[in-house]
Amino acid sequence: MKRKFNKKLIVKIVIADILIFAVSILTFAYFDHVRSWGPDTPVDDIKPPVFGDDSEYVSSLFETSKDEPSSDSNEASTDSSEETPSADTSEDEKPANDIFTDGEVISTETVYKSKYVSVTLKEINYNNKLYMVQDVYVQRIESLAAGFAKGLNPSSGEKSTIYQMVEHYRNRGYNIVAAINGDYCGYNSKGVTIRNGVLYGSGVAQFDVCIIYKDGTMVTMAPEDFNAKTELEKGAWHVWDFGPPLLDENGKAYNSFNSDYSKIAKSNPRTAIGYYGPGHYCFVVAGGRGEQAYGVTMSALADFMEYLECDVAYNLDGGRSSIMVFGENIVNEKYQDVNRNNTDMIFIQDFS
Repeated sequence: MKRKFNKKLIVKIVIADILIFAVSILTFAYFDHVRSWGPDTPVDDIKPPVFGDDSEYVSSLFETSKDEPSSDSNEASTDSSEETPSADTSEDEKPANDIFTDGEVISTETVYKSKYVSVTLKEINYNNKLYMVQDVYVQRIESLAAGFAKGLNPSSGEKSTIYQMVEHYRNRGYNIVAAINGDYCGYNSKGVTIRNGVLYGSGVAQFDVCIIYKDGTMVTMAPEDFNAKTELEKGAWHVWDFGPPLLDENGKAYNSFNSDYSKIAKSNPRTAIGYYGPGHYCFVVAGGRGEQAYGVTMSALADFMEYLECDVAYNLDGGRSSIMVFGENIVNEKYQDVNRNNTDMIFIQDFS
């Protein structure tokens, strides 16, 4: 006697097998891509660096810094006209270029200066777009630090807003002057993440990288040219794996980017870091997606970084991630949703 096949039962079994297989693949992908960071990844809470006995001043700080663009340009104007308060010292006692103070702290709505750091906040209108710029000087590389959500390493999967990250570290005694979002490294475990001189993840770059070394110098590099062990031996302090680089070797804006960046090249909120010389950087955020429509294309961002006369410039994570903090304020809050959770930030800390 022949048995009849139950076609409906067979179809149900096949569908169940497919669903189980799909769930297994998704689970594997999640833990492999998002959560898996390798056996050598530190698991302790991350603590930003502090000055130690072997701390060195970054090299050639004043010799390599450039003058700021003139505010008389027809293309751009600065909305912030507040002058930096002068320190109560004689001319002979003032630091070079009046960048730092001789020990006192000067703090206003747009300026922070001390013996170790100097940050000046500006809003610049350039080609009918608004850019928030922080002109940053640090005496020691430890002041240019990185932090993670809830103080945990990227493999934790933890996220919080950028301001919550700032508050987390401030509540633990860190004097954070300014901050911006990083490269959302918590979702790039297959890439390279070096923060405060420590390697997280595989160390294999997925995109163009940006490297800041312990001597304060900054370079960008194609992923195929990057070797984590080599760069750590050379003194890599931070490595971001996002991009693209925005300027060529002559400081001129790129007007095209490879296909890897085509999806993010259109108009969006932006975050970038620029470099003038060891110890002199700028943080840049370009608006938001609100009714002011201040988002910019990648080419427009590159053009602006050339206008700022940076030697090197690099695009970080953008869109709703783009956040800039100065003092107690989120600088771009009126143009941007500031409640997006993120995994990492870059910040300036003062040791005064």
